[in-house]
Amino acid sequence: MDNLYQYQQLQYFNSEKSLDRLHIHEETWDKLWDVVGTEHVHALHRILFNAKIEKAVAGKYHASNFSELELDLAMVIYELGGGAALHALHNSPFASPSRTTLIKQHAEYNLHVSTGETIMDDLRHNMEVQLVGDNNVILVGVNMCMDDVASDGHLCWIPATDNIAGLCYEHISYLKTTKMGVSLEAIQAISDAIRNKKVHIGQEILVVALGCNDAADYNAKPVLILPMCKQGSFMDAALIIEKVMQVYQALPCGEARHSPIWSISSDGEPKHRPALYLHCMVRELVPHDSLFQHLGFLKGFNLWMGPQFETQDFDFKHLLKRLAKLICTCEGFIINGTFINKSIPTGWLLRLTHVDCSEYPIHSLLNPSISNPNELEALLKIRKIEPDEMKPTEFLIYHALCLLGEMLDALIAPFISPDWSITQQVTSLAKFAFLLGSTYVEDRTAFMPAHLYGDFQSFVQNSISFVGCTKELDPQHPVLLCLMGTDVLRFFLDESG
Repeated sequence: MDNLYQYQQLQYFNSEKSLDRLHIHEETWDKLWDVVGTEHVHALHRILFNAKIEKAVAGKYHASNFSELELDLAMVIYELGGGAALHALHNSPFASPSRTTLIKQHAEYNLHVSTGETIMDDLRHNMEVQLVGDNNVILVGVNMCMDDVASDGHLCWIPATDNIAGLCYEHISYLKTTKMGVSLEAIQAISDAIRNKKVHIGQEILVVALGCNDAADYNAKPVLILPMCKQGSFMDAALIIEKVMQVYQALPCGEARHSPIWSISSDGEPKHRPALYLHCMVRELVPHDSLFQHLGFLKGFNLWMGPQFETQDFDFKHLLKRLAKLICTCEGFIINGTFINKSIPTGWLLRLTHVDCSEYPIHSLLNPSISNPNELEALLKIRKIEPDEMKPTEFLIYHALCLLGEMLDALIAPFISPDWSITQQVTSLAKFAFLLGSTYVEDRTAFMPAHLYGDFQSFVQNSISFVGCTKELDPQHPVLLCLMGTDVLRFFLDESG
């Protein structure tokens, strides 16, 4: 009897404790539903998984147990909308992964930063990382582009190679080694060399990338990341180009699997120009070359190229900006024997009574910082002015401005006319080259600097040569002039941070 009484008493106590626990749970769930119903809780599904909702509302907890679907969705948003779209979504109630999280989770490439003495090994590693994974390789023209990006001026240690990276390529040969080792001797030597200004911390980083002229696979593939101090010569740039070419031609995943490099592009860096001429003006196209049937009979075409028919190129946007700066200077220039400076187009644009220029204010159009083809296009409207009742001096200026407008039209039209065929684009660029050449022959450097003239002619030569090389490799493959130059690399650098 006593045992039965004790058993029932224990059962009663257990029931009381269970009921108390249920009351606590009820209160907890009531609070939870009140918070969920009145507050915007970021990443609610992940927070519920970790049961830290109150801390999340207070901003003391940020759930990061992202699923693969969320990571993939965030990567798509980042690729399509850029960093701004991803940042907005990260701060929304969805609390999507940030760019830092994506970089850690989706680090597809482990690229080496070159320290100078290991540049060939770094090129081989980076090319294998970038090119070996291509499953569906399409034989298409390859563009090697170079651009400089500012760095924060810091050194870093690379565990994979035990190298100290960030020192300038131009003077790193002063040091015996850049490897950390097991002592502090290397660090002390580097510190002394920097303090004595024998070696510098790189203020800019030269990025060399390979890009395919293809509508699907056009992304820049960086193969060289090299800190620079901008004190080197054009021979240093020429040596870097030669090393990239040699590694690309030697690797099985390089030229043997893809196609030769047909274009070497720069953003207009002064040291790059002579280096490009050293590489791309070494042999003349002759009749027994297979490419001669496409280019050899073009009147006035420059047949001097590199060993593998590569030609030098300068980015179209940089060239356009330099041309706009020339047109908008107060010092002016001479075209067709007539002096033109910034004030003259301003006065003529004011005469356009029957043309709407409200979209582009005249004074902003003639600002040296302009680089938009659509803005320069307004200058072409001067040709619509009727020449009736003009004074003789005005007639000369009018003809000079019409010649300038015709030249600009031939240059800009291929890049703002999406319905044009490649034949129309190349024909227009050839027209520009002939107008530019004839004007330069007459007015020489009074018209434009020799280096700008040479860069424009190289740009046109490269565009036409690329078409000829594509016809030789695959006549059915389209040529996309918009992918020439360094624009794809600049887009990659902007997205990387």
